Amino acid sequence: MPDLPSLGQTFDQLLRDFAPTVESARSRPRRRAGGDGDLPDVSRAASRGERRLEELAGIWARAVGEEIAGISTPIRYRGGVLTIEIDSAPLAAELGTFARDHLRTALAAEGLPELCDLKFKVRT
Repeated sequence: MPDLPSLGQTFDQLLRDFAPTVESARSRPRRRAGGDGDLPDVSRAASRGERRLEELAGIWARAVGEEIAGISTPIRYRGGVLTIEIDSAPLAAELGTFARDHLRTALAAEGLPELCDLKFKVRT
């Protein structure tokens, strides 16, 4: 039976194949959550016990690394579901399909032990 690549090797290959370069991702304007382009009211979220977006961004960056963090942004965390906005549709599909369990484990280790699920939204 042939040796199968590890999840880390598969994940690294997906990044090389599907992730836009950090430079090209940074050259595009970013839209944030909310119909008017503003960020959600994080003070209201904090009063309900939800994580602040800044804290989530740090946890996300530590879990996925600088390259993916440069092209993705946590935009919501409610009821144990973390929603990530990402620049690359193929990468969003791959992360959501093949790396979901690996990401949940990494995010739990970085400070989100109550995480139940991940959702990926392609940035338009």
